[in-house]
Amino acid sequence: MVDSLAYRFAAGEFVLETWCDVNIGSVLVADSWAVRDGRVVGLEYHLERFRRGCRLQGVEADIDRFLDGVIARIPRRGAWFPRIEAVRYGDGALLRYLERPAPTRETEVIVATAAHDPRTRPDIKGPDLAALAALRTEAQRLGAGEAIICDDRGAIIEGAYSALWWWKNDRIFRPISALPRTDSVTDRVLRDHARLIGATITEVEASAQELAGCELWVLSALHGIRQVTEWVNGPELRTETGRAPYWRTCYDATLEALPAAAI
Repeated sequence: MVDSLAYRFAAGEFVLETWCDVNIGSVLVADSWAVRDGRVVGLEYHLERFRRGCRLQGVEADIDRFLDGVIARIPRRGAWFPRIEAVRYGDGALLRYLERPAPTRETEVIVATAAHDPRTRPDIKGPDLAALAALRTEAQRLGAGEAIICDDRGAIIEGAYSALWWWKNDRIFRPISALPRTDSVTDRVLRDHARLIGATITEVEASAQELAGCELWVLSALHGIRQVTEWVNGPELRTETGRAPYWRTCYDATLEALPAAAI
């Protein structure tokens, strides 16, 4: 098994962390994407989201030089799930790159409703990752692989680490944009494809029970599209043979080689 490696970006250089630095604080901004033999889906969207998060968090650093260096370091062979992050460090921020082997890609998942919404900054990927990990751990105790977050009125928002689409009568639905949530790159890539083929996506405010009889998809950079086979103590869902594999093929068709130079 390949070990994960952590590098810090200091004085324009990447330094391998071989010690436990107790001064590293909470995560301000983070992003990650799947890399398969040097190819990735939606890289520009991921980098754009990270830059935006750094601006919102007031991270003062040479972000572009850091990102150029990260892209150059990512292995071009094998399956990887690199993570970039800006963390609190003293009175400022420290940029880090985590070189991680990718977990096994899944096509199906069981979900459960989250007991609460722990998010404090749903507009930025990073600050709530630890709380969301705890939320998913709670779901795993119920036999689920993802937790579905709802607002205080029961409206579906997003998964702990995912965006949501569902199908009803051959129509695509997603939560309304007014609900605060992470700007999902996988969602953006699939919406790009929907526009390309002329498919309409309807935004609605829906409770879990209103998805009874629907086909639910959990979307993430790691897995792409996962069909939900069961909602623990939730609505009865359905799946249709052929639909998810077609969209999964279209999603994978957007894989592009990592650039050799800056984007």
